[in-house]
Amino acid sequence: MVFHGKNSKTRYIRRIGWRKGTAAGIRQVITFYNSLVKALPAIFIGLCLVTAVKGASLQPAMKAKTVPASSGERLDLLVYWTGIKVGRVSIVDHGLVTLRDKPCHKLEAYARTIGPIEKIYKTKRRYFGYLTLNEDSWIFEEWKKKKRKWRMEEWLGFFPAEKVVRRYKKGKVRNVVKTPYEVYGPVGAIQYLRSRDLQPGDRYRVNVIEGKERYVATAEVAEGGILDTIIGPVSTRVVTPRIFWKGKPLGKRMVKIWFTDDQRKIPVKLYGDIEFGNFTAELNGYQAPDSESGSTSPG
Repeated sequence: MVFHGKNSKTRYIRRIGWRKGTAAGIRQVITFYNSLVKALPAIFIGLCLVTAVKGASLQPAMKAKTVPASSGERLDLLVYWTGIKVGRVSIVDHGLVTLRDKPCHKLEAYARTIGPIEKIYKTKRRYFGYLTLNEDSWIFEEWKKKKRKWRMEEWLGFFPAEKVVRRYKKGKVRNVVKTPYEVYGPVGAIQYLRSRDLQPGDRYRVNVIEGKERYVATAEVAEGGILDTIIGPVSTRVVTPRIFWKGKPLGKRMVKIWFTDDQRKIPVKLYGDIEFGNFTAELNGYQAPDSESGSTSPG
């Protein structure tokens, strides 16, 4: 779908269901996209940072002190909103790096808008998660591209000994969130979920910090069937997460994520039904870890 001319923005708004040229319609689009570009990396990565729960018993996280087996792996996904191509998300495992003179495990999620929606609103964002050698959250950063330059908007620092998470913006502490339980950032834990068997009936739970708020995410695993994907037909498990804030479900959102039913646990598809309509994300590029192929870098 291609639009031309000075009225193309108005026609696009009408196409996706808002009244002609209203300011409210523009605000809805912008609000939707701000939610979308933050939601996708969080769903595909942060939501996967879990403490597994079978019944009521917690299982301790796996500890890794060597180069992660997923180092060099890259996932590329195309995002569709009500059937219209609107975005792209890439997830890259950079393996072991050194930050502030400390070795750590670096993960990145890159999200951007594409297609005709950019006539109304466009954005490019990057999210970095730095984990300790024990695979615990250490630092989470949010970056946004402004005037051709990448600028850090804010970052979270995790201090488990103090049981707090500090949110920094423009070099200053903006919020201090008390965390009586183990808590993780939006980026950083897909390794843990993908290391699990993901058997039908399994249940998961995690405490997640995003911005200045602490959420609880739960997820259930079921049979996902056979899906045709860019890597061929694959048997899958489907994970259905739910987000809670202060004990109450966060909005009327329904999300499902399909992972390959093998040791790789590749997320091949996502479906979400949120306040602004439904969206899907489908795998359209995959590069295996360095242990299986050549190295990779973010696009």
